[in-house]
Amino acid sequence: MMPSKLQVPNQLEPYRKQIESSVRPFIRIFAKPEDDLDLTQSKFGGFPYLPQGYEYPVGVNGQPLFLLAQINFSEVPELSGFPKEGILQFYVGDDNMYGLDMDDPFDQANYKIVYFKDVDEANAQEDFDMPDYDNVPVLESHALRFEVQYAPVSPTDQAFDQIFGTPASDFFDRFGDDKVELRRAYARLAQGSGHKLGGYAHFTQEDPRLVQEFEEAMLLLQIDSDHNSILWGDEGIGNFFIHPEDLQDLEFSEVLYNWDSP
Repeated sequence: MMPSKLQVPNQLEPYRKQIESSVRPFIRIFAKPEDDLDLTQSKFGGFPYLPQGYEYPVGVNGQPLFLLAQINFSEVPELSGFPKEGILQFYVGDDNMYGLDMDDPFDQANYKIVYFKDVDEANAQEDFDMPDYDNVPVLESHALRFEVQYAPVSPTDQAFDQIFGTPASDFFDRFGDDKVELRRAYARLAQGSGHKLGGYAHFTQEDPRLVQEFEEAMLLLQIDSDHNSILWGDEGIGNFFIHPEDLQDLEFSEVLYNWDSP
């Protein structure tokens, strides 16, 4: 259900119209460390669902990639533009960059996005000979739970500039000595950080869509550090972006992968 009235900080009341107009639904992901996971269930880490005969995804060195996330859409509340069925998987490399090529973040040589529209648990592979991973952001497997939520634009998302007509740094500078605390209060309202499907993204640096001329792309998946069992570098955040048309067509070859840390 849409929030009836946002709790906007008093100093931002003159901007309530813009803030409320930016509200979007998204799927909040709640992750709980757990070892005993079914092959087909949604998870961070663990073993994937792979049909018999399907080759496990590998990187350029031939080594198995790490299952970062598996989303079974039969477990996810409906969200416009997203699949209603099937399993979507995100694999990353076991290296200092978690498979990301900074020069070409679209190159899936050392990370992979895999989608299975039809899921047949009875035909799933069950035996996996996996290496011990040394450099991956998810340190133990997690079971996932999903909930539809709503939030206005994140101050680090490129859409903030479009909605308010100025970058967030300039916007909050107008509040003088209160700018830091006010930005923090707005960030709490916007709920940009955390694990999610869809909605607005959060970054510790800058929105990579602007750098990569991928402005029309939407947030596909975001996985945040949790200071314990999920860690992107120095408590950073990982994101995947896709054009809405490609998501509609279940085409995952042109995905922008990014992670950054403070």
